[in-house]
Amino acid sequence: MEVSSGGGLVLWWWLAVLLLCQTGFCVSQKEPKPGCKFGRNSGDNVLNCQIESLNSQNFNGTNNNLNRARVIRILCSENTESILRTNHFNYLPKLRKLDVNACLIRKIPALAFSGLSGLTGLTLRNSGKSRESQDNPGHPKIILELEPDAFTGLNNLRSLNLTGNNLWSLPTKGVFCSLNSLFDLNLSHNFLQVKLIFIIKKYKLLFSLSFE
Repeated sequence: MEVSSGGGLVLWWWLAVLLLCQTGFCVSQKEPKPGCKFGRNSGDNVLNCQIESLNSQNFNGTNNNLNRARVIRILCSENTESILRTNHFNYLPKLRKLDVNACLIRKIPALAFSGLSGLTGLTLRNSGKSRESQDNPGHPKIILELEPDAFTGLNNLRSLNLTGNNLWSLPTKGVFCSLNSLFDLNLSHNFLQVKLIFIIKKYKLLFSLSFE
């Protein structure tokens, strides 16, 4: 069978591409494999985790990188709902900041962060990395619910960011009352009623309260 000169060039081009890929020169467009990477940023030990969901990651305090980390940043895939358990992150008293994004959490149970006694900053957003999810107030199918003692045990927490979670209500018992060190509370991009701002202010005198 004869091959035209044009067809021969195409064949040689594909053979060249295949050879380059086999030798490791191809650039993959796939997202990084799930997992955690340890590093340093601005003098802090930081653990960056890109995972399917909180259900798929074992936050066992015996892990050396977990014990060393002062900051943990978690980004989920936005495809699978996460179930947050009581004491979900086990015992990490040296952790200072925890960011949890796009993990599609429906409920924060009582004592969910009870092993993080040294935590000073907590961010939890069901909205994630895509432009659509950032521009909207939370994932359209996930409404976050807070149990009354959701943040009990975080005695050193100064900053709490709950933006973009489709929050419609807060527990009748003050969910923020146990946060004696709380300095900055961000409830933006939710559906809380305006009257709740006065309830929150009655509970605590906050320096910064974002409520849009």
